[in-house]
Amino acid sequence: MKSFLPLFPFVAALGLIACQGNDGPVAEDAAVPPEEIVGDASATGLAAPANAAAAEAADQAALPTVDNGMSWSSAGGSASFGPRGARPLLTFACAGNALSVRRLRPAVAGTTGTLSFTGGGTASSMPMSAVAKAGGPGESEWQGEARGDIARAVARAFKSKGQVEVTLGGAPPLVVPTSLLADAVFQRCAS
Repeated sequence: MKSFLPLFPFVAALGLIACQGNDGPVAEDAAVPPEEIVGDASATGLAAPANAAAAEAADQAALPTVDNGMSWSSAGGSASFGPRGARPLLTFACAGNALSVRRLRPAVAGTTGTLSFTGGGTASSMPMSAVAKAGGPGESEWQGEARGDIARAVARAFKSKGQVEVTLGGAPPLVVPTSLLADAVFQRCAS
């Protein structure tokens, strides 16, 4: 205790300096933000949307769709996206009361991953499993099924006009336009 006694005057002086008042002028309403900028509800007359979801939707709708020779097609109740005349890169179908999703991407059979969809101001994810195809190791694809809330969350990413980013593990993202063909599959099996 005696070792701290010489420090007392120094600590007391620091305390007095810290409590010293500020003699500068302070606006009376400095702690209250002006009412016109309190939140999204009162954000009128802005050049851009005031919240992130609306901003993303506006950005997505303004972008032209780059198809790179790819498009949506429908066959047998499924909706597929990919190059014309080749295996689709992404397919949605109904499997009973579940949304079946296939993503063409090389993988080691038996591994698992997560497929994520980001678009329309929402993001969703679902588990996937790598399945080998008859053509050999390069002919593999990811498959998964989503039910209930997960299936509805995937469908929400495709609800608004624009593009949806589809990501799987460390693979480059696949950016697809929303489509009435995909929406028809969601209506049948993800509701």
